[in-house]
Amino acid sequence: MVLVRGIMAFKFSLIVIGLGVIGLTDFAGIAQIPTNKADAIAALNEYTYDKNRFERAAAMAKSLGVSDQRITLSRFFFTLVNGDLDGVKRSLPEFEKALGTLPAEEADSSVSEFRNTIPKFKKVLESGDANRLKTSLENYRREYEGKAILGDLRRIDAAVDICAIQQNLKVGDTVPVMEWIKHIKAGTALRDTGTDIFGVAYGNQIVDKAPKPNPASLEKVSKYVPADFFDLTSPTNRR
Repeated sequence: MVLVRGIMAFKFSLIVIGLGVIGLTDFAGIAQIPTNKADAIAALNEYTYDKNRFERAAAMAKSLGVSDQRITLSRFFFTLVNGDLDGVKRSLPEFEKALGTLPAEEADSSVSEFRNTIPKFKKVLESGDANRLKTSLENYRREYEGKAILGDLRRIDAAVDICAIQQNLKVGDTVPVMEWIKHIKAGTALRDTGTDIFGVAYGNQIVDKAPKPNPASLEKVSKYVPADFFDLTSPTNRR
């Protein structure tokens, strides 16, 4: 387990790689692009408000053999969490078709979540209640911001454990960002930036201390998730 200690400012440089220009940290060799379908899908699953980043991830996924159906599902998710109600209405039929024809090997936990969430959301859409729709989208958005942060914390926790084992670190030792970030999946926003969905850096970590959200980020999502949502020691959050 690891504990967040402070906020590290990241400087960004630009590098041209394959499909275009992507932002990278100053740490040489840390940021990478996906090289297989699994990593490409992980990059598609990243919660982000950056349309250009999403389109790069989608193009990269397609080049690595990810199906059009899986990319369509992620595109719908991106539209939904960005609050584009008109876009959601337009793309819902295409989304449902993609969900029904998705190759079995590409059905991960996020797809299961889509299957559970969309019927409920369709009912809200069919109601035509503008206020209810707005509230539903906001709840959905904040809930997924929380889930994005929780996913980051789990990945950071695992990455710090790897660092501790590989470097024979002891409890209380500091693991710099440039070390734990090397063990995050290539192509993901966390790997490229070391920040949460709100752009706040996770910073250096401490061996055997659970990572936690930045207080400012926590304040934005806390009322939309359970009280122990980010506690990695709770039974529901243990890996």
